[in-house]
Amino acid sequence: NSQGQIWDLSLIDGQLISGTNEGTFVINNTSLQKISSVNGGWVIKKLTSNPNYLIQGTYLGLVLYQKDAAGKWKFSHAIEGFEEPARYVEQDAKGQFWVTHAYKGVYRINVSGDLKKVTSIKYYDASKGLPGNNNVNIFFVEGRIVFSSDKGFYLYDDLNDTFKPYSELNKLLGGFAFSN
Repeated sequence: NSQGQIWDLSLIDGQLISGTNEGTFVINNTSLQKISSVNGGWVIKKLTSNPNYLIQGTYLGLVLYQKDAAGKWKFSHAIEGFEEPARYVEQDAKGQFWVTHAYKGVYRINVSGDLKKVTSIKYYDASKGLPGNNNVNIFFVEGRIVFSSDKGFYLYDDLNDTFKPYSELNKLLGGFAFSN
């Protein structure tokens, strides 16, 4: 009984959450319960800094969900100050958010302690070592954030504030490292 594109299905704490073109839903057996009307829920995951919150990348930026007293996920708010489409989102060990845009590159975002608004944004593109601005994906692999593209896997080098090829992983994967 859903309509439109389904972008994500995630099982989080026993609840099946569906990010769609029309909003975000919790699926209970054969029924849907809408928990957000924000369009385009591409990806949703727990915050590493606070497991009682979920962050979701949407067509209009980043939104948060909070677990209520009954253990159900409820829409909390949009994070003010970042309205770009957020295809992939990961949180690093410092609490910063890494967000990719489908064709603009990568953003590193810091938010206020109450998770309400952006306090700083840094934009990264090909000039900072990425192979290009299109179709960069983000994954959390073995305790580190890994960026992928059709040119292979990359890591962020915080000492130089650039990206560098993840040589060890690219070598292990061979030709598979260069498919997106």
